[in-house]
Amino acid sequence: MTEKAADRGGPGLFGGAAAMAFTEKLVSADRATAGSMITEALRAVLEAGDDLDATEAESALVTVAVLVSEEDPAVLDGAPDVDALRRQLAQLDTELTPARRTAARGVLTRALLPAANSWLAQRSTEADWPRTRADLERLAELLADA
Repeated sequence: MTEKAADRGGPGLFGGAAAMAFTEKLVSADRATAGSMITEALRAVLEAGDDLDATEAESALVTVAVLVSEEDPAVLDGAPDVDALRRQLAQLDTELTPARRTAARGVLTRALLPAANSWLAQRSTEADWPRTRADLERLAELLADA
C-alpha cells in the first residue's frame, strides 16, 4: 500500500468514505465535540428511520471500534491517520460503559439487518466486503468479552 493509500485508510471497516470522513472529524475535534460525536453516532443508528444510510452506519461502526479499541488496539488498524486517532482517543472518555456496550451491540445488529439498510445493500457488493464483515464479527466478539 502506498503512503497516500495508507493515509486514506484501508479496506474493511474504515474503507467507506463516510467512515473515513467521520474518523478525520473525530481526530480534529475538541474533547467536547468528539464526545458528542460518539454519542450521536450511536444514537443515529439506533433511532434510524426508514433506512440506514452509509453516513449513519459507518459513523456508528467507527464509534464501536473506538469504544472497544482499549481492549484490542488493532481494531483501529486501517483507519486514516491511525496514530493521530490513537493520540486523540487517549484524551477522550471512551470507556465502554454498560449503556455504551448495549448501544454498540444494537449498532452491530442493526448494521447487519438487511431490511431498510441501504448501507448494507451497497457495502456487501464491494470487493472488500469479506474484510468488512470480519471486522464487524471481531467487534461483536470484543463486545461479548467486555
